[in-house]
Amino acid sequence: MKIIKRIDFLAGSREEKLPDFMPDFPYIASRAELEEYDGGVVPWHWHKTIELFYIERGSLEYRTQYGNYIFPEGSGGMVNSNVLHMTKP
Repeated sequence: MKIIKRIDFLAGSREEKLPDFMPDFPYIASRAELEEYDGGVVPWHWHKTIELFYIERGSLEYRTQYGNYIFPEGSGGMVNSNVLHMTKP
Protein backbone atom coordinates (compact mmCIF):
# COMPACT_ATOMS: atom_id res chain seq x y z
CA MET A 1 0.00 0.00 0.00
CA LYS A 2 1.37 3.38 -1.00
CA ILE A 3 1.51 6.22 1.56
CA ILE A 4 0.26 9.49 0.04
CA LYS A 5 1.38 12.83 1.51
CA ARG A 6 0.30 15.22 -1.25
CA ILE A 7 -1.88 15.39 -4.32
CA ASP A 8 -0.44 15.66 -7.82
CA PHE A 9 -2.43 16.87 -10.82
CA LEU A 10 -2.21 16.08 -14.51
CA ALA A 11 -0.76 19.11 -16.32
CA GLY A 12 -3.25 21.94 -16.82
CA SER A 13 -6.15 20.33 -14.95
CA ARG A 14 -7.58 19.42 -11.54
CA GLU A 15 -7.53 15.73 -12.50
CA GLU A 16 -5.59 13.83 -9.85
CA LYS A 17 -2.53 11.98 -11.08
CA LEU A 18 -2.95 8.66 -9.30
CA PRO A 19 0.28 7.03 -8.09
CA ASP A 20 1.23 3.77 -9.80
CA PHE A 21 -2.06 3.63 -11.73
CA MET A 22 -1.85 1.35 -14.80
CA PRO A 23 -4.70 0.97 -17.31
CA ASP A 24 -4.08 -2.78 -17.64
CA PHE A 25 -4.64 -3.16 -13.85
CA PRO A 26 -6.89 -0.22 -12.89
CA TYR A 27 -6.79 -0.64 -9.10
CA ILE A 28 -4.64 0.94 -6.41
CA ALA A 29 -4.68 0.98 -2.63
CA SER A 30 -3.25 3.95 -0.79
CA ARG A 31 -3.25 5.57 2.61
CA ALA A 32 -3.57 9.36 2.71
CA GLU A 33 -1.74 11.08 5.56
CA LEU A 34 -3.68 14.35 5.56
CA GLU A 35 -1.52 15.97 8.23
CA GLU A 36 1.25 16.02 5.59
CA TYR A 37 -0.88 17.76 2.94
CA ASP A 38 -0.51 21.51 2.39
CA GLY A 39 -2.82 23.09 4.97
CA GLY A 40 -4.03 19.62 6.01
CA VAL A 41 -6.64 19.52 3.23
CA VAL A 42 -6.97 17.73 -0.09
CA PRO A 43 -7.82 20.47 -2.61
CA TRP A 44 -10.58 20.30 -5.20
CA HIS A 45 -9.87 17.51 -7.67
CA TRP A 46 -11.47 14.71 -9.65
CA HIS A 47 -10.43 11.41 -11.22
CA LYS A 48 -11.78 8.91 -13.71
CA THR A 49 -11.75 6.17 -11.09
CA ILE A 50 -14.15 5.39 -8.26
CA GLU A 51 -12.81 6.26 -4.82
CA LEU A 52 -13.58 4.06 -1.82
CA PHE A 53 -12.42 5.36 1.55
CA TYR A 54 -12.36 4.46 5.23
CA ILE A 55 -11.88 6.93 8.11
CA GLU A 56 -9.39 5.38 10.52
CA ARG A 57 -9.42 8.14 13.15
CA GLY A 58 -11.08 11.51 13.64
CA SER A 59 -13.64 12.66 11.10
CA LEU A 60 -13.43 13.89 7.55
CA GLU A 61 -15.56 16.33 5.59
CA TYR A 62 -16.09 15.59 1.90
CA ARG A 63 -17.29 18.51 -0.20
CA THR A 64 -18.80 17.98 -3.64
CA GLN A 65 -20.97 20.03 -5.97
CA TYR A 66 -23.88 18.02 -4.50
CA GLY A 67 -23.27 19.02 -0.87
CA ASN A 68 -21.03 18.58 2.16
CA TYR A 69 -20.83 15.28 4.03
CA ILE A 70 -19.10 14.47 7.32
CA PHE A 71 -17.83 10.94 7.90
CA PRO A 72 -17.00 9.97 11.50
CA GLU A 73 -14.25 7.66 12.65
CA GLY A 74 -14.88 4.05 11.64
CA SER A 75 -17.10 4.92 8.68
CA GLY A 76 -16.43 4.87 4.97
CA GLY A 77 -17.91 5.85 1.68
CA MET A 78 -17.55 6.17 -2.06
CA VAL A 79 -16.99 9.01 -4.49
CA ASN A 80 -18.08 8.18 -8.03
CA SER A 81 -15.83 8.76 -11.02
CA ASN A 82 -15.62 12.26 -12.50
CA VAL A 83 -17.04 13.95 -9.35
CA LEU A 84 -15.23 17.12 -8.31
CA HIS A 85 -14.51 16.93 -4.57
CA MET A 86 -12.22 18.04 -1.74
CA THR A 87 -11.66 16.82 1.79
CA LYS A 88 -10.61 18.27 5.11
CA PRO A 89 -10.41 16.94 8.67
